[in-house]
Amino acid sequence: MSEFLQYQDQTSQYYTDLMNKLERMNSTLGVMLHYLDNMHLRIEERLHVIQVYLGWAGLSLTAMWTCVAHMGYFVLCAVLLTFLRCPGFSRAMLLLMVPLNAVAEVNQQPALDLTSLSVLLLALSLGKCLERFTRQL
Repeated sequence: MSEFLQYQDQTSQYYTDLMNKLERMNSTLGVMLHYLDNMHLRIEERLHVIQVYLGWAGLSLTAMWTCVAHMGYFVLCAVLLTFLRCPGFSRAMLLLMVPLNAVAEVNQQPALDLTSLSVLLLALSLGKCLERFTRQL
């Protein structure tokens, strides 16, 4: 009989521990749910603000994507040109060509895609280097 009582006490203790852990887990999940709801509301508010700006500026998502893609391309190329210590002519062409191409694309004028723009910039840079080389000879 004492073994049964001991087993019952042990089972009761396990059950109490389990309930305490489940209550802690429930409160933790409640806090996480609260934070996720707040984050969701803040993201919705920011997306609404962006949507208002887009409507106010009259820009389409395509135009925004064009601007973001050209900006990323510009930053990547600028870092690459700096890392490679390219001359100022290459940097100036990058500074001139990328924004002009983005403006042309946003205004639905003939524009280059990023691959063609890269080839053009490379050709201009190589042409300038070739000019310097032939001048030295």
